[in-house]
Amino acid sequence: MTVIVRELASNRVVYETRAVNDGPWLDNNAVLPAMFDAAMQGFPNPPPGPRRVDIQVGRNS
Repeated sequence: MTVIVRELASNRVVYETRAVNDGPWLDNNAVLPAMFDAAMQGFPNPPPGPRRVDIQVGRNS
């Protein structure tokens, strides 16, 4: 997943981040919100370089 935030007036990229899922989950309804949360950690000043973010995805019973 790639998230790009642009300044509306100039269309300039002001924030860009990526997230990947390496877990066992295949349910997009559960995984995509968790990936978005991981990608946005540190916004608007994320630490430089790749990092690992673990987010628990709950099961609906």
